[in-house]
Amino acid sequence: MQLSERKLNGFWKPAAAVMLTLALLFGTGMSVSAESLLELQERQVALEEQKEDNDAKLEKLKEDTAQKKGYRDTLYQQIETVQSQLDLYRQQIDRLNKQIAEAEDAIAEKQAGIDKNVELLRERVKAIYMSGQSPAIEIVLSSKNIMDYADRLEMLKSISASDQELINSLKEQMSSVEDELVLINSDKSELNKSKKALERKSAELNALYEEAQQLVAEAENEEA
Repeated sequence: MQLSERKLNGFWKPAAAVMLTLALLFGTGMSVSAESLLELQERQVALEEQKEDNDAKLEKLKEDTAQKKGYRDTLYQQIETVQSQLDLYRQQIDRLNKQIAEAEDAIAEKQAGIDKNVELLRERVKAIYMSGQSPAIEIVLSSKNIMDYADRLEMLKSISASDQELINSLKEQMSSVEDELVLINSDKSELNKSKKALERKSAELNALYEEAQQLVAEAENEEA
């Protein structure tokens, strides 16, 4: 639905300008939809295409003084398009923040399982050492890290099937955590891009509102 000139004119009063500033800073208060991040990004692409079409129309109409009304109407459409882009970027940011939080919770849970299994392995190593089952236990005790620790444990012939199962479980857990970290880094990168895009769109919307305010003032002067 297009914005009417009367509505836009009334909008640009001091109190309304303050409300606009707050809206740009803190968002519109819209609830985040159930759309996926991919769906939000696809909608954003469509809106950007619409914005480019409007930009082309505005550029063409701007040079034709006989098309003032057409220019104003297109400008109002552009305001609605950019506002929609802002709303989508806010939803994307909310969605990404949620995904990052969920991934971090999953990592914390998996890390607890890793810590538990590492402790079990340590106890098993102690048991092997105390029983004198392996003279090569010093190799395990001098390992550099957990993965090295696990690899060296595998070399000990005295390790039982249950020990091997524990090692395999530990490796799977660590691999899963690494995958989660890759996803988190990807989401954080996308989050940073969305925040920067939100800033750009906020500036664009401010500029459009300022131009619309000027057009309304000019129209009022012509009528006076």
